[in-house]
Amino acid sequence: MISTGGTLLHSAAQLLAAGATGVEAVTAHCLASHDDLARLKAGGIERVRATDTVAGPTVAAAMAPALAEAIRGTWGAYL
Repeated sequence: MISTGGTLLHSAAQLLAAGATGVEAVTAHCLASHDDLARLKAGGIERVRATDTVAGPTVAAAMAPALAEAIRGTWGAYL
C-alpha cells in the first residue's frame, strides 16, 4: 500500500544509489495524492501502478476477475 510514499521514496533512492537504471512501483492499494505522486516522480520513480481497489490515476489492474475466480473456487458449490 502506498499512502504518502515516504518509504517508497527512501527505497527508490537506495536502489538508484546502488546503480539501478530505473525504478517503478506496483501496489495493491494506492492512496497517494496527486502531490504525493509528483514527489515520487521527482524522486526517481518512473511509474506507479496499482489495482482498482482504490480509484485513481495509477490504476492498471482490475481485481474483480481474480476475486470472482477465488469466490467460485471456494464457494462455487453453494452459489
